[in-house]
Amino acid sequence: MAKESKEGITVKKNENLSDGRVIPLNRDSLFYKMQYNSTNLGFVNANSTLDGNGEAIVTWNIPTNPSYEGQIFYAAFVTYNGSMSKPDAIYSISSAIPIGL
Repeated sequence: MAKESKEGITVKKNENLSDGRVIPLNRDSLFYKMQYNSTNLGFVNANSTLDGNGEAIVTWNIPTNPSYEGQIFYAAFVTYNGSMSKPDAIYSISSAIPIGL
């Protein structure tokens, strides 16, 4: 997830994979917190696991926080196999989509 500031989009450094694919989000503290510890930011269900049919449901509960008002965040989805290493572990990458709060 990347955040847009009043000065413009803050995407500075995408995650570039060795096979040429790009994860279109900043590798910053927000990126890592949303992956590994999103509940500390007040976000619940930011990640999901595919079931046996290759499907998953993500319900993103956004906390009530006045500092988020008017902010634009960018989200992208990646499917990966946690038992493999990059880039082979990553099966698919979505484009980033803007989400206005």
